[in-house]
Amino acid sequence: MSAMNLSFLRQVWTHLIRPYWTSEDKWMAFGLLGGHLFLMGIFIYISVILSYLNNNIFSALQEFKLYTFLYCLGALSLYACLAIACFTSKKYLLQRLDIRWRKWMTEHFINNWMANKRYYSLQLEGDGTDNPDQRIAEDTGGFIDKTLGLTLGLLQQIVMLASFLSILWSLSGTLSLPIGESYVLSIPGYMCWASLLYASISSFLSFYFGRNLIRLNYENERREANYRYSLVRFRENVEGVALYKGENQEKNILKNRFCDILENYYRIIHRMIIMN
Repeated sequence: MSAMNLSFLRQVWTHLIRPYWTSEDKWMAFGLLGGHLFLMGIFIYISVILSYLNNNIFSALQEFKLYTFLYCLGALSLYACLAIACFTSKKYLLQRLDIRWRKWMTEHFINNWMANKRYYSLQLEGDGTDNPDQRIAEDTGGFIDKTLGLTLGLLQQIVMLASFLSILWSLSGTLSLPIGESYVLSIPGYMCWASLLYASISSFLSFYFGRNLIRLNYENERREANYRYSLVRFRENVEGVALYKGENQEKNILKNRFCDILENYYRIIHRMIIMN
């Protein structure tokens, strides 16, 4: 990881993540997060049980064991209901955390933006902070949603991978590959290794071909914000535009802004085609 990426991650942690988790709302946030993690663990545990029950159902069908089939089917229905309730509850806690974090962050940035007439200084100096209103209105919610979703989603997938790998290991057995006339290569749990290899290659290719999407999506947000700003500016100055007959000039400005959006959007489509 380059020094630039480390510096960026450090700034994200220092200015966007740590302030909330050390604020006056931290105990409620940790409580919601802890409840979500607890329910996540239960959900994964139930998912493992469901996989065993599903296997028992098909085994009972193959062996014509009616009692075992009905018993496993009833247990499967019960655990499925528990899994749905658990999933809904942890989703609710995550959304509560999302809302509280966004409320705190929005107030935090609005206070900083309004303090010491900083909004006026940013407008005059033009130091690269473009469309701060759009950043506060949209990007805070997107940042929090993606931070929680990606972090907790990754954690859940890692735990589920570890849980189901043990099942896959017991089912896959040992693969024997003859090498030459006198040596046989034995690979225990070969399906686990094949799954890990496939996942690693897929992740690497997705990262390699999709890394430019980060820059393109950021550029898309910036151009969309500029287009909205031009529309708002036109609406707020309709009297002056009508007085000086500036309709054609305004249309050209809006057309150029929208063409910028289309140009970047075509780049995103091209990159997505390469990834797929």
